[in-house]
Amino acid sequence: MLEVKDVCVSYGNRKILNKVNLRAHEGEIVGIVGPNGSGKTTFLKSLAKYLIPDAGSIYINNVNITEMDNREIAKNVAVVSQIVSIDFDFTARDIVLMGRTPYIKGSEKPEDIMIAEDAMRKTNTYEFKDRMVTELSGGELQRVIIARALAQTPKILLLDEPTSHLDIAHQVEILNLVREAADSGLTVIAVIHDLNLAAHYCDSICMLKSGEIVCTGQPETVFTEENIRNTFNIPVEVNTLKSTNSLYIMPLLKRVSKAG
Repeated sequence: MLEVKDVCVSYGNRKILNKVNLRAHEGEIVGIVGPNGSGKTTFLKSLAKYLIPDAGSIYINNVNITEMDNREIAKNVAVVSQIVSIDFDFTARDIVLMGRTPYIKGSEKPEDIMIAEDAMRKTNTYEFKDRMVTELSGGELQRVIIARALAQTPKILLLDEPTSHLDIAHQVEILNLVREAADSGLTVIAVIHDLNLAAHYCDSICMLKSGEIVCTGQPETVFTEENIRNTFNIPVEVNTLKSTNSLYIMPLLKRVSKAG
């Protein structure tokens, strides 16, 4: 579905990504993890053709994305950015309908409205379709933005920290929604800072450091104590939770006592 071969990206003289390779398949969630500044967001921008790599290639169904125009890219790839801020008075339904832009010539058709409203039902946002987005909570807005992405009917969904600034309940809600989208056939590439959530929800992990891949594979292969210590410069203990059979990563930090 998605193949990345030896991709290199630079900003001026500063190399951000160096010979990054990745394969992602239909129905799979691939988690991109790594320290701040490791190139995670730049990697997503390259996959969406927001950035053109200095070298290397990116393929969707064996077609190089350089051969696709912007409309074709939008039909294949939907992006949910890290920072979502909407300060104009559109309804939630209006925002989700924007996901149909690659398909609309003139005004939307009944089919476009049906697809948008179906995306809202899947994300539990239909109940407030007529509310202004400026009135929505952070979790509600994030679900609306994901609904907009699903309304594009893409093959690949790119998520840049989809749970940032959300409490734990909303984080789980969003990632359950992403899991359902993948189970329905989407290929999902998600930048996730919380390693425990990444271990629980992702089928495979790509760990980056300084623009290079440390390792890729299933969570239990990538999330070793040595890999995490070397990548994040922090000692951890990695265990398996019996209740979920997923990894649990605990930082081994000394607690600083308060003076006096």
